[in-house]
Amino acid sequence: MPADRDNSFGLQLIAYDLIKQGDMNIFGVRQSNNSTSDTTSLNLLLRYPIAAWRLSPWLRIDQCRYAVDGSYKWSLAPAFKAMYQWEKRIQLEGEVGGEWSTHDAASTTDKSREFYFSFGYRMVF
Repeated sequence: MPADRDNSFGLQLIAYDLIKQGDMNIFGVRQSNNSTSDTTSLNLLLRYPIAAWRLSPWLRIDQCRYAVDGSYKWSLAPAFKAMYQWEKRIQLEGEVGGEWSTHDAASTTDKSREFYFSFGYRMVF
């Protein structure tokens, strides 16, 4: 039996002030390999300040190949996060997102959908 292996390599490109002063734009790629699968991920994260708001759309695309049968799974995961700074002591945040995936195996295709949302706050005392 071969020894388990787990390798991960990533690269991120970060740029500021592309569209507007104070924005941040991140493009990333990651390759992960282990004894059961090989996964490639692409990520795009944008952060834009608008007055007291910080708006952050995000997108991740994954392709996973499973070693056991050579099948592939594709995933698409968009999300949107908004933060509001209220005075200097209170920060409100909300996030909504989901993931759509398709796993193409030898004789079947499995599709799944997941959705989530969260809301929170932070206070500085």
